[in-house]
Amino acid sequence: MPKIPTFTTEARPTAQAASVVSNIKIPLNQTVAAALRPLGEAAEDYYIKEKIIQNKTEALELENKSVLELNDVAQKASSLYKNSEQANSYLMQQSKIIRDKYASQASSGTVKTMFTNSYLLEEQKKIFSVDNAVYKNLIQSRAIASEAKEQSLLTEAIYGDNELAKKTLPTDLSKIYTDDYKDGLIDIDTYEGKVAAIPNTIAYLEVQKDITNDPVQTYVNLNTGKYEGLTIKTREELKRDAKLEATPILRENIT
Repeated sequence: MPKIPTFTTEARPTAQAASVVSNIKIPLNQTVAAALRPLGEAAEDYYIKEKIIQNKTEALELENKSVLELNDVAQKASSLYKNSEQANSYLMQQSKIIRDKYASQASSGTVKTMFTNSYLLEEQKKIFSVDNAVYKNLIQSRAIASEAKEQSLLTEAIYGDNELAKKTLPTDLSKIYTDDYKDGLIDIDTYEGKVAAIPNTIAYLEVQKDITNDPVQTYVNLNTGKYEGLTIKTREELKRDAKLEATPILRENIT
């Protein structure tokens, strides 16, 4: 039987595998994920921005509608009341109704919060606006009442044949102007001008009354220096008025 030859190898086991040339350094599945990640992030960012714009738009639309109603309420509060506390109490009551009405129409809590925050800011602006309007209304009403009092005093003293009213007229008028100044209706220059003009004002009305009754004698009196308190300018104006009234009477008498 032929003998099978045997061979002895000197090779030893090793952990090193034969080298394989390749450009792939990262597993394929990781490469795809890395490539898709920016696309996913971009899509997510777009969705977030879109949602923010959507929420802001909805909140702004609700705000615009609510402010229109709030403007009407503010105008009504400004015209109905002469007291800022009453006006603002009415404004706040009606404003809450408007705010709750439009807040309930929000599609999400985020929109509701955005709307409410913006609305409350507009509400504060209207409170300030109503305060100013009520103050202006109050000042106007006060000025009307003051003027009515002034005319009443002048009428009673000049045309009422009331000696006491005529005697106290300068003091009464001075008090009105002082109160007007203290209450902020007039400034210091206007106040001082009115007080200084009291003698001229009283004398002017007295002359006007006398012109109506006897223009001829009044014209004479104006030329002889009667009617103390008149300024030169006012005296000359009244002389012209008296002459216009006296001339037809004198012509008729001459005829």
